[in-house]
Amino acid sequence: MLCNYCSTSTSTKRAGTQAPLHLNFHSVLMAPPLTIWTPPQLSLWQKFHREPAAFLALWLYRWTPHIAVSPPAEASNPITIVCIADTHQSKPKVPDGDLLLHAGDLTDHGSFEELQAQLDWLASLPHRHKVVIAGNHDRLLDPEYVARFPDRICETEGRSRADLEWHDLVYLNRTSKTLKFGQRMLNIFGSPWTPQLGTFAFQYPSIRDIWTSAVPEGTDVVLTYGPPRGYLDLGGKGCPHLMREVARMRPRAVVFGHIHAGHGRVEVGFRGVETCYQRVMAGIGGLATVILMVAWLLDAWVMKLDLTNNPLYFYKAQAEFEMAHRTNSLSDEKDVEAVASHLDHANTAATNGLSAEDMDFVNNFPEEKKKKVLAKIDWRLMPMLALLYLVTYIDKANIGNAKIEGMLPDLKMNGEQYNIALSIYFIPYILAEVPSNMLLNKFQKPSQYMATIMFIWGIVVVCTGLIHNFGQLCTIRILLGLFEAGFFPGAILIISKWYLPHETQTRVAILYTSAATGGAFSGLFAYAIAKMDGIGGQGGWRWIFFIEGIFTIVMSFVTWFLLIDSPTLSYWLTDEEKRYLVLRQASRRITNSGEYREKTFDKGALFSVLKDWRVYLLTIMSWSNAAPNYGLKFSMPSIVKGMGYTSSNAQLMTIPPYLCGAISSYLLARTADRVKWRMPFIIGPQLCIIIAFSILMTKAEFIVQNLGVCYFAVCLACAGMYPILPGTSAWNIDNVLSPTKRAISIGYLTCAGTIGGIYGSYIYIDKEKPKYTTGYGASLGFAVAGILAAASLEFALMTINKKRSKMSEAEIRSKYTEEQLEEMGEHSPLYRYKL
Repeated sequence: MLCNYCSTSTSTKRAGTQAPLHLNFHSVLMAPPLTIWTPPQLSLWQKFHREPAAFLALWLYRWTPHIAVSPPAEASNPITIVCIADTHQSKPKVPDGDLLLHAGDLTDHGSFEELQAQLDWLASLPHRHKVVIAGNHDRLLDPEYVARFPDRICETEGRSRADLEWHDLVYLNRTSKTLKFGQRMLNIFGSPWTPQLGTFAFQYPSIRDIWTSAVPEGTDVVLTYGPPRGYLDLGGKGCPHLMREVARMRPRAVVFGHIHAGHGRVEVGFRGVETCYQRVMAGIGGLATVILMVAWLLDAWVMKLDLTNNPLYFYKAQAEFEMAHRTNSLSDEKDVEAVASHLDHANTAATNGLSAEDMDFVNNFPEEKKKKVLAKIDWRLMPMLALLYLVTYIDKANIGNAKIEGMLPDLKMNGEQYNIALSIYFIPYILAEVPSNMLLNKFQKPSQYMATIMFIWGIVVVCTGLIHNFGQLCTIRILLGLFEAGFFPGAILIISKWYLPHETQTRVAILYTSAATGGAFSGLFAYAIAKMDGIGGQGGWRWIFFIEGIFTIVMSFVTWFLLIDSPTLSYWLTDEEKRYLVLRQASRRITNSGEYREKTFDKGALFSVLKDWRVYLLTIMSWSNAAPNYGLKFSMPSIVKGMGYTSSNAQLMTIPPYLCGAISSYLLARTADRVKWRMPFIIGPQLCIIIAFSILMTKAEFIVQNLGVCYFAVCLACAGMYPILPGTSAWNIDNVLSPTKRAISIGYLTCAGTIGGIYGSYIYIDKEKPKYTTGYGASLGFAVAGILAAASLEFALMTINKKRSKMSEAEIRSKYTEEQLEEMGEHSPLYRYKL
């Protein structure tokens, strides 16, 4: 496989040479063997769902050959380069030429005998110069692989790579060679290293960037085993780091092998459309770059009759060439499976292992630098997420404030219809949470996704102020639930990607605390906005929706630009800090034996969540927060008003209970993260809920006479409810190792908790006030159920850990293969659940 890159000229005169350098690539396509493995085909929707920007860029790029500049006439006396790869012990007929390049995989198994036979054959060929790199099947040539897996090097009879006879062959391993062709010189850089895709030689973790500044200045040809991303790599399976380095250095040609079905050639330049395409494939451009690519395509299409003299467009390379490539001949079923696994995992972002150097880097990263980088993230991520969730909460709960400002009489609604309007919000909310998180997990820039849904629901909130009847209110609430559904589970997913599990509860608490703060601000804003009653002929409750909806729209634009996306895309982090943040997430997967090997999404991940018994106990714990919290959230203004306060003062008196919830949530979460124990900090708040609602059940009938104790009970209830969700979320993140499953489980738990919210919106029955027997009694019951669920989960996880501890690691590894342990994830007997 070969790509030929060209800048602005078809021939160059290099410093120190006395003749222009012309390259002519030539080779033949060899017939494949009978046994061929082909990767599974994805549907168009699956490809788009996995990587929207890359999918669109790949399709747009198909138009570029139709608008490319025609190549100039072929130069006389060019250097003829013959390119082959993946010969796997075969000895095909090779055309004559000045230079022979072999892009790796000389053998099937990398034994001494296989390698020597290939070297002898290559040395017998008549080419003036012959340059060779290894492939991941050439195991003997990789000293690190030989040291780690000596039993996988077969038939060497005690001979090592040092005993190989290389004849006149040039072997490159991240090194360069300058070759002379008369008065002309050609600089070649070669590297056999590819991203890790199983247990093969010459591999590095795909999260590592080994390519930046690796190619020396003045390199004419880059010879690699694997492809740069976006070129002859089966739709994006190449290395994005290599793509960035190629785009930076702009060599005259890149020659590679590895992915058999991708053989061929591509002639490209470095202008306009091509540059946008390469940025997307290299992972440094998103949907905005795709839009720019469309603009270049349209402009090029209009100007296609005058491309020759237009410097804004790419040029084809001068040489006409073909690619010699042979598909791998597999000797047995085991090798077929190995190659299938090898190629199937080619597009994963996660890695299955880290080098000793990377592990040392993570383990020895200075403590003061850890604190500094976490502080950087905290100050940039958490205030933004907290502010956005505050906005979300206000937009969700402002209907309660609008109610006591006269919304029901204006819309000719009764209390039962109000409860229906509250609960109908949750139907699309529940249905959209898991799909939304699955979609967000595929976005390179979460900021763009979050900003888009915020903008839409901001418009919906503004429209709420324009409604005139119950039916319109229900429609608006359905739309609001649909677009707000993605925010909270999405925010937790973003937190889980920036922080380690034992750091998450404090951050989720900060996020959830903003909901309590949102309750306080909702009352404060409503109190202030209600003073606009009558302005423009609109009631005060309508102005609540107008003002708060416009604020949400403004915040959506702020989100687009200020919400941070990932360490690699963060300009405010140093290269060392970026490396640490990426590697520490990967190191967690290594140190927790049994980490799931990350794949593209399949429905098995969803079924795995649905079959997980731990999720259902966590769901009951979520209900112990959701049902009482949602019910109290929508009814607190009415409850406080029943204490004898006016409507406006009732709005203000809802602030202290929410502040109690905010303080409690943060302090308990911080303590839980420090001691790394979740259960006590879930059961403790649930006991507070039991005490609070017991007081309200016995005293609420004469609430005015028991004003102080009832108001204290409301504050205590909030202090008990708000720490529960951060605790259950952190406990879930602690014990779900697969990033895909984690994204789904976060959405599922939020979805399941929301079902409790539907019930909570019905339990405070208007005709029962001020006793609210159903509301207080149901809330108390959910708290008791939550305590039982938390205690049961703690006991079950402790029992499993004790059972697993009875088996030694040696016994476990003798019973299961390494691949089986990896696939088990948190179910691996080597893994210990976090309590």
